[in-house]
Amino acid sequence: MKIKLLYFAKIKELVGKDSELIELPSDVLTLNQLKNYLISRGAPWHEIFSSQTVVRFALNQNLMNSDFNLEPNAEIAFLPPITGG
Repeated sequence: MKIKLLYFAKIKELVGKDSELIELPSDVLTLNQLKNYLISRGAPWHEIFSSQTVVRFALNQNLMNSDFNLEPNAEIAFLPPITGG
């Protein structure tokens, strides 16, 4: 299954690009499985998904609060926490 990943702010800086198209292994079907797959790719994914880092996710431009099933040709956005003042 092919999906598009979008990266914003600090995550974009860590990954070194703003987006990529990837072909997922057939056993990657959920957000949690995607996170584990990305961590297996090596740095900087461990830092991005460490328990101390808060990352929000959007599936096809809809914010998601928990694990969800991936869809072919989905667009997954990784959003760092936003602070203001």
